[in-house]
Formats: sequence, structure tokens, C-alpha cells
Amino acid sequence: MSIVTDVQELLDEVSGAVFWTPAHIYDAVNRTLLEITPKLQYTYISVPLDIAAGNEFVMIPPTIYIPKTIIYNNKKYFITSHADLERFNREWKKISSAQPRSFILWDASYIRMFPRANVDYTYFIQGIPYPTEVSVGQEELVIGTNTYVPVLLRRAVAMISAARLMWSTIPDQAAEV
Repeated sequence: MSIVTDVQELLDEVSGAVFWTPAHIYDAVNRTLLEITPKLQYTYISVPLDIAAGNEFVMIPPTIYIPKTIIYNNKKYFITSHADLERFNREWKKISSAQPRSFILWDASYIRMFPRANVDYTYFIQGIPYPTEVSVGQEELVIGTNTYVPVLLRRAVAMISAARLMWSTIPDQAAEV
């Protein structure tokens, strides 16, 4: 039984799509997965992070949803904020190039390094991966590298997705999401 069927049962549309099409259900399930995946911290993945000499910014690999740590020669560097770096060293922009030791989450796509890299480095970035998108042909939940999803988690995803659909169309009959 697929997650789409689970949601259709909760919406009382077992005989087929009457009000909500499979595309609506896919969207609701995928939105729910994006919302709950960081809270689960179900699994982390490790991906190479190539840093070129002289660069101040590096793009977060597209498989990483939320970066957590960066590893180089078995040393872990935690991603910090710009304010923490300012508190650490007010003149951090004046420091010459060296091996990056501080990593700042700059925006959704980039990490800023301090100091700038003096040579090319290959670090490894660990983080929460994007959940596998539910779509036609992929109607089972896959979180990280685990194809087995616990029954209660699967049920929670189905219930949140059904509530999200009902809230957007019939708010007086739905629980608030």
C-alpha cells in the first residue's frame, strides 16, 4: 500500500480521486516530508566539499538539505553564524588566507569560510539529505537512505498531509496544521 493510498483513505476517497487528484496528494506529502525531515534527524549523509584557493564562498551540495558539520582530516567544524564570527574576531576580514577553520551558513545555497582558502581543499560536509520526492512511480516513503519507514511515522505523514489538504479546501472540517 502506498502513501498516496493512505492519504486517500483518510480523505475518504478510496474509490478514486473525486476532489483531490494524485498530484494534490503528491504535493501535500512532499511538503510534509520537507517540514518533518529536519525534525527527525533520521540520517545524515556525507558529501565531498571542494574549496578552491582564494574563494570566500562555497556552494552547498544539492543533496544536502540542512548542513550540520564539516570534516577535514578527522576534525569536525560546526557551522556557525556571522554574529558568532564577529564576536570571535572583529577584524576577521583583514586576516590573510589560510586553511578555513570557521564556516558560516550564509544563505540557503552558500557557506562562507574564514579565513579564505590559501590552497585547494577537499572537506566533507555532513547534513540532513533532501527527502526522496513522492511522485508517479515512487509512491513509497524513503527518508535518507532508509527504505523502511516506521509505521507510526508513515501514519503521521499521511495524517499531516490529509489535514493539510483539508485545511486548504475545507477549513471548517480540518484540524489546523
